[in-house]
Order: sequence, then structure tokens, then C-alpha cells
Amino acid sequence: MKLPLVGLIAAPHTAFHPDGSLAVETIPQQARLLAHNKVTGAFICGTTGEGSSLRHAQEAGADAIASIAPSFFKPTGVNELVGWCAQVAASAPKLPFYYYHMPGMTGVTIAAADFLGSVNGQIPTLAGVKFTHENLMDFGRAAEVNGGKYELLFGRDEILLSGLALGAKGAVGSTYNFAAPLYLRIIDAFNRGDIASARKDQSRAMDFIEVLNRHGGMAAGKSAMKLIGVDCGPMRLPLRALTAKDESSLRASLESIGFFEYACRLPGT
Repeated sequence: MKLPLVGLIAAPHTAFHPDGSLAVETIPQQARLLAHNKVTGAFICGTTGEGSSLRHAQEAGADAIASIAPSFFKPTGVNELVGWCAQVAASAPKLPFYYYHMPGMTGVTIAAADFLGSVNGQIPTLAGVKFTHENLMDFGRAAEVNGGKYELLFGRDEILLSGLALGAKGAVGSTYNFAAPLYLRIIDAFNRGDIASARKDQSRAMDFIEVLNRHGGMAAGKSAMKLIGVDCGPMRLPLRALTAKDESSLRASLESIGFFEYACRLPGT
């Protein structure tokens, strides 16, 4: 995968067995689904991949690395955040580094624009920011730092169209695992100037994301993978997997909004 990152980049679920061990045998099936959905890459071991419950290293062959802000001992200011990211990036000096900006999970509200504007060469491998936040003003400001030097990967599937309007070229999201065709239609319509069609499909994405959030959030997303034929197993604690009854209710809710008309299944499943 070449930089800069453009198009849809799926954030895959990490597949587990019922005992919590890795179900590596599911990975080829996940990879086939992503290829079939025509996404451009995979952002593994992020929030959706339950990365905080796993451990991984540079030797795995990744094209780039990312890290969220420390959330226990939080940085007291932007300089401390830059210094911490510099140390993380230095541990994999051959790989591009992305700062994963997600205040909703970390509680670190330092603006992405301020972070990028304060780097001043301290992170030689810095490629950009994975921006998972609703502050579109900050996104727009960050995209202009140093003349647009850094990549801004948009991380809110439910408002992708807003990110495109502010110049996003690449987007990372969990729902691209199973609904990439819908989002590709949004991107195509936006690029053609057909904003009405783009808004219509973005509304469809909002509808099914609202259903997923109502039925368990990340756990519901993992169950949605099962419903389209790729069983990624349970969640790891402290997250809770859906019960059979929960999954039945989720399926009914998704069917009621036409989700399976645009959710993509692997051929033959």
C-alpha cells in the first residue's frame, strides 16, 4: 500500500475463538471480503480491532503505524503530546507514523491542528492524523497546517460526506468492512457534484449506524460481519458479545431499513 492513503480503508475486527484466542484462520476470509468490497487498505488493531487488548510489533510487516494519545497519565499540553508521539514513532523508525486523534475514547482534547502545528520536525516519520472526532473546524484547520503537508484520514463513517467537503482524500472506518459499496457511491456522487445522491446514501449510512449503536456498538458491528457471512467470533472482555437473541433483534432492525440490500457479502456465502 502506497502513501498517501486514499479511498476507503477498512478497520477490521480481530477474529477470536470463544476462549479469546486469535482465530487466525478467519483472516483470509476477511481479506477476500475487503478485496471484494474494493477498499484500498486495512487499519488493523485499531479501536474496532480491539487493539488495546492485543500486542503487536513492527516486524509484522505493516506499511505504517498509528497511536492514540495516552489516556491514563494524560499529556498536560500539546508539547507533551508531541514528545510522547515522538517516542512511539521512534520505536519503528522505518514506518510512517499517524497520530490517532480520538478524544471520545482518550479524553485528550488537544486539537489536531495544534498538534500538527507544534511538531516542528520532532517526529521525522509523521505522515498525518487519523481524525476520529466530530469537530469539523479542527479537521479543516489541521488539513491546512504547513500548506496541507500532512494527511488527514477521516474516521467518522456517519459523516463521511462532511469530511469529503473539507478535503478528505482517505477515510478509515469499521463499517467499510461490510458496507463499502454504499460509501463508494457517496464518494463517486460527491466527485461528480451530485450532492443530492451523496446525501441520500449518507443518510442510509446514518440509519444503519444508529441501529448498530442502539444494539451494542462495536459488538453489533462484529455481529453484522457474522450476518453477512464472516464470523469473527466474540469480543474480548471488558466488551460484551451479543447473545443469540440480541443478534436476532439486530438482524430484524437492519432488515427493516434495507441494510442487506447494500451490505456486501462474499460470493458463495
